[in-house]
Amino acid sequence: MKKIIPYRKIIQVGELNGSMIDKMVIILDKYYANTTRERFEKDLFSKTAAICLFNPQTDELIGFSTLREFIHQLQGSDYVILFSGDTIIEKEFWGSQELVFGFGEYMISMMKRFPEHEIYWFLISKGIRTYRYLPAFFKEYYPNHKTHTPEKQQQIMDSLATLFFGEDYDQKAGVISVKNAQFLKHEYLPGPYPRNETEAFYFKMNPGFVRGDELVCLTALKTDNICDFIKRALRIS
Repeated sequence: MKKIIPYRKIIQVGELNGSMIDKMVIILDKYYANTTRERFEKDLFSKTAAICLFNPQTDELIGFSTLREFIHQLQGSDYVILFSGDTIIEKEFWGSQELVFGFGEYMISMMKRFPEHEIYWFLISKGIRTYRYLPAFFKEYYPNHKTHTPEKQQQIMDSLATLFFGEDYDQKAGVISVKNAQFLKHEYLPGPYPRNETEAFYFKMNPGFVRGDELVCLTALKTDNICDFIKRALRIS
């Protein structure tokens, strides 16, 4: 059977209609425990846009990732931040690269719109599938198993995590632990054994991912930090 390849749209949050939001809640609730519409909408309406994936045969929403961009001031400097929110794809479409390329398109648009600023992707990861985006896309990202997080990047991470999560952020561990957090249902969890050093590092740093703990991550959005494969795929020179 020929694999169905979804198509993508980047939609501003204010342009999402009720039926699309309904479908987002249904998909999220299918895969995550402790999901409520109130919690989802509170997070969604704090975001800027959503990368939405659709089944080309039915035009039905089958996955999404919410995004927020803003200026963050720290120690006299202004940084442009891209903050990722809820991200989920229906299981039959796992392995599709459309969400990856949708994120790439959004990343490029930010680099074009803010050429004079330092831009960072602030990612909080409650699962290895999300964390894998970092080594797939970028040459340098933090935290990682190869290098120590530089002081500047650590300060940005700590500042952002404290801003959004306050006392739920354990600065020493680099992990956010929210009471009654959403967590991936058992049947959708990845295998218990890491396949490489990247996965082993993630499981070591965030052993509480099974209950919804999130590892705080950061990477610079700039041309020379993007992996060559992604540059070619996105036609970045």
